[in-house]
Parts: sequence; structure tokens; C-alpha cells
Amino acid sequence: MRVLVGVASLVVIGAGLRATSAVMIPLVLAIFLALLSFPLVRLLQRFRLHIVPAVFLTVVAILSALAGPSLLVVAAVRQFASAVPGYEARLRAMTASAFAWLEKNNVETTALTAFADPARALELILATLSGVVTLLSVAFIVVIVSAFVLAEAANVFELRQRILTESQRRTLAGFISDLQTYLWVKSGISLMTGLAAWTWCVFLGIDFALLWGLLAFLLNYIPTFGSILAAVPPALLALIQFGPGASALTVAGYIGINIGFGSLLEPTLLGQRLRLSPLAVLLSVIVWGWVWGIAGALLSVPITMAIKIGLEQSPQSRWMAHVLEGGRRTGV
Repeated sequence: MRVLVGVASLVVIGAGLRATSAVMIPLVLAIFLALLSFPLVRLLQRFRLHIVPAVFLTVVAILSALAGPSLLVVAAVRQFASAVPGYEARLRAMTASAFAWLEKNNVETTALTAFADPARALELILATLSGVVTLLSVAFIVVIVSAFVLAEAANVFELRQRILTESQRRTLAGFISDLQTYLWVKSGISLMTGLAAWTWCVFLGIDFALLWGLLAFLLNYIPTFGSILAAVPPALLALIQFGPGASALTVAGYIGINIGFGSLLEPTLLGQRLRLSPLAVLLSVIVWGWVWGIAGALLSVPITMAIKIGLEQSPQSRWMAHVLEGGRRTGV
């Protein structure tokens, strides 16, 4: 009975979070953005700046960092959307030619026709890009909310010294340190991934190379699925522009980039710090992606980390935190 009540409660909470996504997504993004930028506020305060000018300068820095890439993404998505009809026509011609060759060699193509729809593939790419643009459209609201969070963070930082025990302070400090490390390392790896993807697409001559580099940067925050999604659009465009060989080269380049940065460099930098099992990461991406879409997938690992820290605080729920860690203490 207790298990059934727990499962029902999780379903209700998930449905509630999904229904209130318009409010919760900017709020959660603002909290994580504040955690990421709080060290800058503390650094400015060490130079004798009051909390208000320190937060103001931090917000200006964040807006300056976000403004350029956001405008580039929006402009590139609009240009790509206007070019989609031409790509669709070429892809339909290639598909028809491939089917004709298969039929000529006595291969049954009836079952393949339902799946090989060029319009559906391009619509999926546009839907992914539209989700990214929607996420960027709330960036200004997120930054403003994070400014208020930063303004109160200094008070909370002092307040925790008085109301928390030494053990609780160590736990909170460890969680914040792990989360900040994850966000900084992931941001750096994502930036290098985006630059490498852009360089590879330029080298191959794929249209909208800058857009695919920016998309690789953003989607690299999504474990496992992000690198796969980021490789699909440039691979499809390479197929349309140059043929199967260029498409295979594009995929090979993305695989090499993600092995180098995602599988080798990122675990080296993060080490055993996060202690989330690969299965927990995979399920968190699926669950939070269902709840909040792309934003949920981007935030899946930090949210799961926060849940694990919360579960560790109670003896009755500590076993669930160990389940999230898995049998081996491996980094993400």
C-alpha cells in the first residue's frame, strides 16, 4: 500500500510539474543560473562592492554572453526554415530514386514507404530547433529572476551559518560545489563540442554550419541523447547536398568529437564527483524530457543530483539515493 501511494504521488507530482511548466521552467533555470554565477558575485564582493552593484555587473555579464548566441540561433533557424522546401524537394527526389533502384532489383519497398517520409524528417528537425528557440525566448525572464535569487543568495549564505548544523552545512556546501563543478565543466565541454562540430561542418561544406555548431553546444547538455540529436540535421543536409559518403563522414566526425570530449575528457575532469549511475542518468533524461521537454532534458542531471542529495538526508529514503548511485560510483 505504501508503494502504491508513493507511485501515485510521483505521478501526481509529475503531472503537476508538467501542467505548470510555463512557470516552473524559468524558475528552475534561474536557480541553476544563479548557482553557476554566484562565485562571480562573491568575487566582486571581495573587491568591496555592495551586493546590488555586484549582482548588476553579474547580470550584465550573463546577458552579454547570451545575447549574441541567442540572436544567431534565432536568425539561423529562420533562414533554415525558409530553405526547408528546397531541401524537401531534393530529398524526395533522392528517396524516389532509391526506391526505383530497389524495385529494379526486386526488393519490396511497400513497408519502407511509410517510414521514408522526407517531410517527416525535416519536420522533426524543425520541431527540435523550435524547442531550442522557445527555450532561448525565456532567457531574459530567467536572467531577471536569477538576479533576484542572487540578491538573496548573500543573505542565505550568511543565514545558513546560524540555522544549520555543521553536518548540514557540509552537505549543502558539498552539493553546491558538485553542482557548480558539473555546470562549469559541462559548459566548457559543450563549448568545445560546439566549436569542433562547427569546424567539421565548415570543412565538409555543409549549409548552416554555425547553426549546427550552436545546436551541438546546446544539446551536449543532454546526456546520451543530445549528441545523437545534434548529429542528425547536419548528416541529413550532407546527404542532400553531397550524397551518402559526406553524410557518413559527418556522422563519423560527430562520433569522434563526442568520444574525445564526452567519453574521455569529461569523465577525466568530473571524476567520481557526481556519483550517478548511467541508468539513473538515462531514466532522468527520459522522465524530465517528458515533463518539461527540451528544458527538462537539459536540466535532468542537475535535478537528479538535487533529488539524490535530498534523499540522503533521511534514513528512510537513503536507500533510494544508493539506487541512484548504482552498484559502482561512476561520474556522469
